[in-house]
Amino acid sequence: MRPTLWRKNTRNRLVICGTGNLALRLVEELHRIDEAVTVVVRDPAEPLAIRMADRGARIVVGPSSDPETLRAAGVQQATSLALLDPDDVDVIHAALAAQEINPHIRLVMRVYHPRLGQRVHELFDECTVLSPGDIAAPSFMDAILGGEETQLVKIAGRLLQVGPPGSMGDTVMTLAADGPDGVTLLPHSPTDATLMLGTPDHVRRPSPKLRRHRIRRRLPVTLHVIAGSLISVRTRIALGFLAVLSAIATVVFHAGLGGGWIDAFYRTMTVVTSTGYDDLLEAHAPAWLKLFGAFSMLVGVLVMAVITAIVVDDLIDVRAAERWGAPLGQPRDHVIVCGLGSIGLQTIERLLSEGIPVVAIERKMDAAKFAAAHRLNIPVIEGDASEADVLRKAGLCEARCLAVLTSDDVTNLQTGLVSKQITDTVRVVLRLYDSDLADRVGRRLGLTISRSVSMASAPVFAAAMLGRGVLAVVPYRRQVLLFAEVPVAEHCAINGAPLSLMDSNAEARVIAMVRNGETTWSPNGDVRVQGGDHIFVAATRAGMGRALRLTGATSSSEAID
Repeated sequence: MRPTLWRKNTRNRLVICGTGNLALRLVEELHRIDEAVTVVVRDPAEPLAIRMADRGARIVVGPSSDPETLRAAGVQQATSLALLDPDDVDVIHAALAAQEINPHIRLVMRVYHPRLGQRVHELFDECTVLSPGDIAAPSFMDAILGGEETQLVKIAGRLLQVGPPGSMGDTVMTLAADGPDGVTLLPHSPTDATLMLGTPDHVRRPSPKLRRHRIRRRLPVTLHVIAGSLISVRTRIALGFLAVLSAIATVVFHAGLGGGWIDAFYRTMTVVTSTGYDDLLEAHAPAWLKLFGAFSMLVGVLVMAVITAIVVDDLIDVRAAERWGAPLGQPRDHVIVCGLGSIGLQTIERLLSEGIPVVAIERKMDAAKFAAAHRLNIPVIEGDASEADVLRKAGLCEARCLAVLTSDDVTNLQTGLVSKQITDTVRVVLRLYDSDLADRVGRRLGLTISRSVSMASAPVFAAAMLGRGVLAVVPYRRQVLLFAEVPVAEHCAINGAPLSLMDSNAEARVIAMVRNGETTWSPNGDVRVQGGDHIFVAATRAGMGRALRLTGATSSSEAID
């Protein structure tokens, strides 16, 4: 591993514990704004650790909860510590050890368990608890729904809405517009706006179709299976054969015994169901008619046994579905979610809150996943999502979208390719870590690619480490807009400069400014910025880094001419 330089004389000293994808993205994000970073890893030969070292991070080897390792990483002088270990217990253990060394350190913690995350604040004075699932789930929702949904954002105490033109009341700002070179984010002179920030026009209500789905989910699951079994292919074949046999027998009995059609139909039902075997004897039927009646009895018994077996089989399936979750009936206009990890569950909860039915696929179920599926009342197929039979069982051809959200790029890509072989009419959303691969796959195969969780989460974690809060992350066409509150430090590059310097075409736009408790919306660019101001901005990842440098959140300052 190549030696790397570490700039010791910086105001911010940032430490990261963990070697996952999020840790690498966070190092890259902080490197973009010239911050010195120390990373605590267990194995320096791990590929991600080597990549972080290549990006300028200082590597310290050891367990994150070991006080000696934390001291070697410089926690005693650090301003912020990000704890990104995959185990929540290890995260809390490391946080307690770090605060014993430096009681004033700012803690940024990734916690997977939601209830635990809510309680963590009681243990520490200054900490920020973030969940990558909460941050990234809107991105996948936007991709699943085709960018048609709106998102509420609270800025400076005011509830605003992000959405397409015409979906809101008064417009505050244009966030994206179509141009000759594609979509332009945060344009100064928009012409064909495609995404706006404004006041909510009304409270969103689900469409009648979605309301019907909600009502359907409340019905007992047994009714769904019985209804589904009555229209299944095997049941229709058996009932159709029984109807044909009954029609032929009715005609034969009418011709052989005379009488009315009602009497002939009655004899047919008693013969087919084997409840009236003496009727032909009492009617003194000829021998050929008795033979036909015997044949009809045998066939009728066989068909009734088949129908009974189908019903029993479906009832057994429904009992298993009530206990574990299973695909029931023939779902339509639903979303198939592959992967019941934290991201998959967060996305499923958001889909269900919108009234959209969900069928899940999970390679290997465990107790926690069974409990989650039971709590959400969703059908789950246990199997490999990259197999065509599993996708067909989940009702791919009748689905509105297939969302492949596992943590394995190979499985996700393979599932997307298999789905395209089955049908080209269903929207496919893949979770891919490699950005270049995502772009190439999207262009080549026409798949909807949503960026990785770590890419969406890294700017939020970086801002939290620097003491700045990201209010919302809004995805748009495989790009991300960040809404943040940026306090202005007393000694920073923009103090005393015009506010217009915060605006950067396609990177950052000022939404509002708060000074001495008074909020000014869309402030004039000639206003001079003062220390203590709070500026609310919408920015890209690059624009957020520039805003942090200008306002003094980072160690480096941007020169202003």
